[in-house]
Amino acid sequence: MNTFLDKDELLSILDGIKKIKVCFVGDVAIDAYWRADMKKSTLSRETPHYILPVVSETYSPGGGGNVVSNIASLEPQKLIPVTAIADDWRGKILTDLFEAQGVDLSGIVKRKDGVTTCYVKPIKVGISGIGQEDPRLDFENYEEIDPRDEEKLLAALEIAAKEADVIAVSDYCTYGVITQRMRDRLCELAKTMPVIVDSRDRIDRFNNVIIKPNEVEAARAVGADFAALSGSVQDYINIGNRLESRTGAPAIITLGALGGLWCENGECHYIETVPADGEIDIVGAGDTFLSAFSCAYAVCKDGVKAMAFANLASGVTVKKIGTTGTASPDEIIAKWEKCKKNDNFEILQPSRIPNGKVKAAVFDFDGTISTLRCGWERVMRGLMLDFLSDGTKERENEIDAYIDSSTGIQTVYQMKWLKEQADKIGRGDMSHDVWWYKDEYNRRLMEEVGARTERLKRGEDSPNKYLISGVVDFIKALKDAGIELYLASGTDHEDVLLEAEALGVSDCFGIIKGAPRRAEACSKEAVIKMLLEESGLSSDSLLLVGDGKVEIALGEEKGCFTLGVASDEVKLSGVNPVKRKRLINAGADVIIGDFTERDALMRWLGL
Repeated sequence: MNTFLDKDELLSILDGIKKIKVCFVGDVAIDAYWRADMKKSTLSRETPHYILPVVSETYSPGGGGNVVSNIASLEPQKLIPVTAIADDWRGKILTDLFEAQGVDLSGIVKRKDGVTTCYVKPIKVGISGIGQEDPRLDFENYEEIDPRDEEKLLAALEIAAKEADVIAVSDYCTYGVITQRMRDRLCELAKTMPVIVDSRDRIDRFNNVIIKPNEVEAARAVGADFAALSGSVQDYINIGNRLESRTGAPAIITLGALGGLWCENGECHYIETVPADGEIDIVGAGDTFLSAFSCAYAVCKDGVKAMAFANLASGVTVKKIGTTGTASPDEIIAKWEKCKKNDNFEILQPSRIPNGKVKAAVFDFDGTISTLRCGWERVMRGLMLDFLSDGTKERENEIDAYIDSSTGIQTVYQMKWLKEQADKIGRGDMSHDVWWYKDEYNRRLMEEVGARTERLKRGEDSPNKYLISGVVDFIKALKDAGIELYLASGTDHEDVLLEAEALGVSDCFGIIKGAPRRAEACSKEAVIKMLLEESGLSSDSLLLVGDGKVEIALGEEKGCFTLGVASDEVKLSGVNPVKRKRLINAGADVIIGDFTERDALMRWLGL
């Protein structure tokens, strides 16, 4: 499946959010930024310290308050936070900020004791103008909330839940609003409506709800030693399955830059992250994810699509440096436009992720790297028609179907089929063996291929004219990462060597192996066998890269990772839909049209 939303899906989710009502339950706070101009500082008369002359102060919702702000920015029909603040200056600032965002304040309880949680960040600025953050000042509560206030919160939850389509829960504080009674009620409500929970320290105490831990929290929840994990997605698939089994509901695990997992009905689906070039700030990204996922899930009831939407929203806020930002619908659409794909990187097997395991890669040549033989199908079709045509469209369709289905196998086997068919209908010369047909095919094909190769040798054509876009950079990136590279082709061995040399790629590969002349041995299978049996590589340390079903099916059969290249050999870029369908049927893990998504490929490989 492609875990990147198409435009219609994105717009449908955004439009649906405008029609839903959202209840938030959790611990809100306020983030304060006090900026001190140290050029104005003087020595205190009373103490041996220089004062911090605060020249500006800014405030924004923090903790679960950032979840509230992020939900509000998505413009639901109604947003009702169920939370508690104190009757202090911090609480007044926070409610004013919420009110300005159109938030319904009816579920906010003013606690009888304690404080409104606040995180103050003093920032000192000197002559250079560069800010330096001092130790944070935290206002927090250190005792359980008053039972009378707990009753008010539970009553507010009942009112909000009756009209809400989804409940988003942010369990931040040790002594916050998520008490045992509140947790029990949320777990009960989760039996009849979606409840999505992000809990910093108590994720293992929830059931029936959709939990959203990050990788550290998930490991801790099942008693795993995070430091001892390999960091592979497979580790977290195992953890995700355990979490789902324990809670009795789907589970999310966010994996930072790797993306995340949606675990449901015993299966975990990998959802890739969106690209984030340049400087990023991940503070608050988890809040954005919770907000966006909760809203999207209420609309589409599809965990994979909701996670893809949440990744887009988080991709917006991580680019907002130095602040816990929000993502508006317009910003999410703009992010989609920037990241949109034409299926040029499509993950078909989300549970099969290499995670740095790959040590060697076997590349096919024709159609995967080189287009020097572009048009071979036309040449073969002409040869087959010369011997098999009976003037009917049915015979032409039969020939076309065979050529399509046999792409990637050695030419000799295609010629075997031609000879068998020709002999069957009495059109073949019995003195012609299969090698005669192959020689005739090669003679016709090499009229074009030989001319192209000669132009390359004379410098009249650039190699880029015959290379799939981005392939050289991808090969170099693999080589730089220490991956052993091999080239295996169904084309005659001598021809592969000459053509790889003409294109300037022969030095990239440790071994180049083509089909032996007048022999039926499969070069691709021979290389794979050599690597798995003689070199001692495990199947999951080998990557097969090709545009034909043969190498992809071989890789799938052996348990190797497979990268299907649905190349357009005329344009050198983009996806060929016929090849794509063929590669899907062969069992490709990932499909690309060309190699221009190099960074995404390297992330998928874990390199």
